[in-house]
Amino acid sequence: MKYFFYLALFFATLYTKTFKIVDEFNDPIENAQVFNNINGFVTDKDGLFFVESIYCSEYRVSHIGFQESIFNPCISESTITLTNLSIPSSEVKVSASLAKTRLKDNLSNTEIFTSTSVVQSDKVNLEDILISSTNVNFSGVSSRPRYFQIRGIGEYEQYASQGGPTYYVATFIDNFNYSGLGMPASLFDVDQVEIIKGSQSYCFGQNALGGLVKIKSNKPKPFREIKFKAGIGSFDKRTMSLVYNQPLLDGINLRIGTSKHTDRGFIFNDFIDDYSNKRDELTSNVQISYSKHFSSDNHVYLLLSSLQSDFDNNYDRWSYSNFDNMKDLTTHSNFEELPNNESKDALISRSKSLEMIYSTNDDLRISAVYSANDIDLNHYYDADWSNPSQWSEDHQGDYYDFFQQEDRNRNDKSLDINISKKYQSNEFIVGAFSRTLEEKDSALGFVFWTNGGWVSSFTSSYSIDYSSIYCQHKYKLEEDAFTIFNIRSDHYSNVYKNYLEKSNSTTYEVDGSSTDILPSTENFISSRLGFKLKNFHLAFSTGHKAGGFNQNPFLETVSRQYKGETSSAVEAGYKLNNKNLFFDFNLFYIKRKNLQVDIADQADPSNPVTFYFYTANIESGYNVGIDIGSSYRLSDRLSTFFNCGLLSTHRDGFSYPSPVIDPDPIVSSREQARAPKYTVSSGIEFRPTTKIFTRLEIIAKDSYYYFNNSNQKSSSYIIANLSAMYKISSHIHVNISIKNATDRRYGIHGFYFSVSGYESRKFHESPANPRDFSLSLTYSL
Repeated sequence: MKYFFYLALFFATLYTKTFKIVDEFNDPIENAQVFNNINGFVTDKDGLFFVESIYCSEYRVSHIGFQESIFNPCISESTITLTNLSIPSSEVKVSASLAKTRLKDNLSNTEIFTSTSVVQSDKVNLEDILISSTNVNFSGVSSRPRYFQIRGIGEYEQYASQGGPTYYVATFIDNFNYSGLGMPASLFDVDQVEIIKGSQSYCFGQNALGGLVKIKSNKPKPFREIKFKAGIGSFDKRTMSLVYNQPLLDGINLRIGTSKHTDRGFIFNDFIDDYSNKRDELTSNVQISYSKHFSSDNHVYLLLSSLQSDFDNNYDRWSYSNFDNMKDLTTHSNFEELPNNESKDALISRSKSLEMIYSTNDDLRISAVYSANDIDLNHYYDADWSNPSQWSEDHQGDYYDFFQQEDRNRNDKSLDINISKKYQSNEFIVGAFSRTLEEKDSALGFVFWTNGGWVSSFTSSYSIDYSSIYCQHKYKLEEDAFTIFNIRSDHYSNVYKNYLEKSNSTTYEVDGSSTDILPSTENFISSRLGFKLKNFHLAFSTGHKAGGFNQNPFLETVSRQYKGETSSAVEAGYKLNNKNLFFDFNLFYIKRKNLQVDIADQADPSNPVTFYFYTANIESGYNVGIDIGSSYRLSDRLSTFFNCGLLSTHRDGFSYPSPVIDPDPIVSSREQARAPKYTVSSGIEFRPTTKIFTRLEIIAKDSYYYFNNSNQKSSSYIIANLSAMYKISSHIHVNISIKNATDRRYGIHGFYFSVSGYESRKFHESPANPRDFSLSLTYSL
């Protein structure tokens, strides 16, 4: 008998099995990729690939223009069919979860934009993703989106004096935390983009009360791969991207990606006689992976990553005339007081991480991730939006020439270690996390107004030590039914310091200085209890956002520090995913306590340089709504999709301190800011032939309040995006897209104040991107 066993083992070792990948018309797919961390294959012209020695592990099967599939050589059929639907499969794994949960088992409402949907719809940066997502909003206060709102929760700006590096919505690029920065996010080599809605504090702790946005790039693969993309478009747009993937040694793979984007912008400055919101962006990502499968069936995986970015963008998005109600995108700013005589919204980042995963054949998994960021942000602008000639034509009184110059540096290091184990129907995860963060801000200009002068130079720093422990227990009741429980304890230790110089309003000379040192300590417990039964799920969760300091040194002591915010939420949903229909329905209710609200106000309407910022706590509020995602396949060539977010919010009334108004202003209760009542993304996808894919997307968004302490609102809008992809061959495809095809003009950020100090307050908006045409060619090998 033992000789028969050895003979069987010998033939099994030599065994080779052939598989074929086809499309829905049974045509073979050439150059499809089949890979995991250990092995990789590419199909030939007949769609065939060969597995020489079979390991019963999962492989990913992907090709541009088709939905990714999961393949296991031990149980899969010999023919694998890929579909051209752009909706994600229910088997797709959500990387922004502790156990890398499958989409169908994830209890938080999650929108996933796969590499296929990104390519087919020609989405090239994070803004394209955010504008298509339901119950998601972003602020146009920067050259690329940095501040996001999910279900009406999130910051919309962070000028000097508006608090430190704590945020409602976490932003990750792979293992790198870019919360509050969110710019270096090219989608050329993206694997998928995940938007998780609702509090994730029980999973991530910091910066996640509102939700999470994660960009997951492609990892090194065990075969050679080359991708090159070149594109042109509106506003003198030029893009060029390159990816090179190469196995180096057995189990060691290298992947290098770089992307360059330039455009002149769409806003013309008639004072400098040139366009003044140009973008000049460079990103590069280098990754080296090591994967080893031992004879014991244990496995080790290491990933070393380096992300570098250099965004040298201008920032000139405001006009005294409000761009003639968005009809004439012309500004008049004078940048002579700024470095190099230009506005700036620049970001330079240097990020590195090391990830290690060790797994055994008895379902034990140990994971450790170390990451480090060194990030510089420069934000310079002409604060009067004018020049001497234009001022005399449009304003009364003397010319106010004032600017703002802000520099920020963030340096942080983090370590996350967790252990997971499956035992019968149980799955346990326990872990610990620590992070140290140093952020320094410096501002020049009219930073704070005081009686008889102003703060002309301001430097502040945050030193934050953050640590947490967490655990998750999942109990399988039956197939497609389980309970899950999370709990996380977070500890924050924060020391805030500042140094300022005051200038005299008559002599314009520095006549004093002062220093502050303010410490704080906070502790939070966040949790979740969830249930899944077949297609239904229900979850209860709590979340938090740490408190902070108002940096304005002239506030009363009682107003200098604001408290942390907490939330309690319930979410119920239903998911259905079959061959022709995808349907995801989520109902949520979020109760908020000690809401943190940003206040922007002009203390003295007769003085334009008395604009100030403040963060207040409101006793309570709520956010309730519905998220719906659906796609229906009408035929093999035609499908339609409808995604909708409905939102209702409320917050209590409050008062806040004012330097000149007595008594302090009182703001009545109403809806929360940045919370549109509806967001819709709907359209059709049509594939007339196997080589052509076309897509029409209609996006609609309701108006919303810009500010918490005044009632100016954005305008509602409907825009149309058109895109088409033509596959010249299995290696080459061309994309054409027109975004905002009807050239709808609308605002994405606002200010309400008197620029001159002699006229009444006026409402000013920063414009969204007008019609934008793109043409690109991509070659892959």
